[in-house]
Amino acid sequence: MKYWIVDVFSSKPFSGSSACVFLTNKPLKKTTQERLSLEVNQTETAFISKEIDSKGHYSIQFFSPHSELKKPGHSLLAAAYVLWEELDHPKKNPIYFEFFGEIFKVTQEKDVMMITLKRSHVSPTSIPDRLAKALGVSPVCIYDCKGGIIIELHSEDELRALQPDFAKLLTIEIDRIIVTSESNTGRFDYVTRVFTPRLENNEASASLHTHCDLADFWSQQLEKNSFWAAQAGQKFGKLSISLDEDTTTISGKAITVATGEFKELP
Repeated sequence: MKYWIVDVFSSKPFSGSSACVFLTNKPLKKTTQERLSLEVNQTETAFISKEIDSKGHYSIQFFSPHSELKKPGHSLLAAAYVLWEELDHPKKNPIYFEFFGEIFKVTQEKDVMMITLKRSHVSPTSIPDRLAKALGVSPVCIYDCKGGIIIELHSEDELRALQPDFAKLLTIEIDRIIVTSESNTGRFDYVTRVFTPRLENNEASASLHTHCDLADFWSQQLEKNSFWAAQAGQKFGKLSISLDEDTTTISGKAITVATGEFKELP
């Protein structure tokens, strides 16, 4: 069974958010998917089926190296990229992924992929003292988002230099700790890093859900509805985001960095 490793939110290899994509001829056992995800050891792995119908519908499932994921992440865009660039899906046609009863539509224009999701709504909250100590920072402001928290810092330099105490973060019952600041380069509106030690990954790539949360947060801070965003941390990535009343549209490029094939399945 063939697989591809794709860097999303980048046009250069070894940057952006990496994901693995498998194309399956028949349904796989969940234990097989878990073992394959652990073997390739990417932040996210997507399993896509053969085309369900003639209109570009595919079923899809997502896994981390540790568990099945219940929300679509950047591997959804990686899967669309593989279908367009590595397989035979016409580039002018949209791709529809069916996932837990929902349908996600991905389109492409001039090598830029786009997906529109429901708009997030975040609100101010207070920071636990233990969290501020674990991060070693004094935040500008704190916002609550579903399953996580957004922390604005004073500068991009402070964000990039951040070295959290992950042992202390593990004791705090927050799964996603999203740290962000305005960019000081002029190329982007904001930059971000995401810490998820309770999900067995100290620093993660920002998911589609996280980018939706950040877009609503920065729309409140900057009073605008379109952004250029950058991911800091070990792998730089960039994307554009636009908002309307009910939706968030995320756009970015991708590149295939490796292909492989499993001869035998567990």
